[in-house]
Amino acid sequence: MASHILAIDQGTTSSRAIVFRSDISIAAQAQQEFQQHFPASGWVEHEPEDIWTSTLATCREAMSKAGVQASDIAAIGITNQRETTVVWDRATDTLTGRRSAQRLAVTSGGTIPDRGLYGVFVAGEGEGRRVGELDEEMVYESRTGDVIALGTTSWRIEEITHDRVLVSPAPGQAARLPFWKGDGLGRPAELGRAVG
Repeated sequence: MASHILAIDQGTTSSRAIVFRSDISIAAQAQQEFQQHFPASGWVEHEPEDIWTSTLATCREAMSKAGVQASDIAAIGITNQRETTVVWDRATDTLTGRRSAQRLAVTSGGTIPDRGLYGVFVAGEGEGRRVGELDEEMVYESRTGDVIALGTTSWRIEEITHDRVLVSPAPGQAARLPFWKGDGLGRPAELGRAVG
């Protein structure tokens, strides 16, 4: 009976695979970096074949280290950089990337804010009135012109800087909700004590 979970984390600079046991402890993991291409300042591209081969290699390595085969895997979870677009041509068995699908290296100029949170401020008010905050992933997936909801108010994104999001009111506009992580289990008390 399949008793393990394979998690694939296809990140900006590397691919990682982790095999979890049924009790959610880590059986084994593997990571492999792949080459970055910088066609212009602040932009990064990847070769689709590099993404595919590093992902496949890390999965095989982690499964080998854990002593499991494909039949032992009950489920596969994948997280990736959603802006990466890769197309598989079944007839020729080739992978191609869309050159126009370039990604900004990191919206925050290559740095991650200390808490991973961006303040949301009203645009055009000098330092601006703070109306909320968004997590890094939400900001990374947002673009100027997007409408987001904070509380019961809709806001149009006017600008995204290295540490803040500037917005203007967008009353009556359909808005996207920030990611909600409050429904999940909290971390165990032991882990909280260990990491502070």
